Amino acid sequence: MAGIRASGKSALSAWTAVAVLLLAGAAQAEPVSAAHAREALAAGAIAWDVRAPAAYAQGHLPGAVSARVDSLDLAALEALVSARGIDLSRGVVVYGLPGDEGAARLHARLESVSPGKVYWLVGGLEEWQLAGGKVSREVAVRAPVPQRLVVRDENERDLRMAAHALRRPHPFALWEVAGTR
Repeated sequence: MAGIRASGKSALSAWTAVAVLLLAGAAQAEPVSAAHAREALAAGAIAWDVRAPAAYAQGHLPGAVSARVDSLDLAALEALVSARGIDLSRGVVVYGLPGDEGAARLHARLESVSPGKVYWLVGGLEEWQLAGGKVSREVAVRAPVPQRLVVRDENERDLRMAAHALRRPHPFALWEVAGTR
């Protein structure tokens, strides 16, 4: 495959690599750009770095939690997100190496259990840096957040976590508060 010519040098952009992965069927998640990931993080999303701890130590998205995923089993995933303080009721930006299939699989799994929006930064840290994003070497430590993950029915968009209904006001809550019941 011929590369794209940029300033006389052969270069294959991160987005071209994404397109190749998508066309090849290797990626199963919707990719987001570094700009979209930056917006999600500014709105309170948590960055989740799935790369090896040594790669994380060399640099990562500011505030990113390092958590390798060994199993997508619901109980193992529940224990991991709870222990690492990854609150799935907030948005989560998952990233790894560019085109990381493990990050894509995690994204797909989280989509089935997370009450918050889940994003996959398909270009990983490299795309983040190419877009001018800052890199941190500070280890992000978050307080544990106990969670109970529940796989939601594909036809039911609202039920994603057992406690979801507790955070959502009852449709008649105003009537009950006002005493007009």
